[in-house]
Amino acid sequence: MNAGHNPPIVVRTSNGSSKLFHLKSVGMPIGIAADSRFPSRTFQLEIDDVLVTYTDGITEAESREGKFWGEKRLEAVLRSSSHKTAEEIMQAILDEVSVFVNGQGQHDDMTLVVVRVQPGCDVGSTEMHSCATFV
Repeated sequence: MNAGHNPPIVVRTSNGSSKLFHLKSVGMPIGIAADSRFPSRTFQLEIDDVLVTYTDGITEAESREGKFWGEKRLEAVLRSSSHKTAEEIMQAILDEVSVFVNGQGQHDDMTLVVVRVQPGCDVGSTEMHSCATFV
């Protein structure tokens, strides 16, 4: 469930190539209907996977010409940054958005969370701080 926000993206790199998984929701946003039912889904993260969650303020950041930064630019940054730390990936996204908007004011909230799964993470572990780097 993504509460009506953009679907999270998982970046998985193997043999120098990055694959992106968009974790799409099938339910309606939380709070729309009191009797809503929400199906659950699972996605198994692997060591070195990067999970990126973001609000539309990131992809809908506008240039001076009124164009949106967009999901394709986000995907390009993720592919080119997959070898970086979670903090470096977050900074790369924010830097690219900043260059794109070129001083334009922010029109929407911008929320961005980047998580990288660390080596040594046990699937059954409840110690998330030892399994992932959150930014």
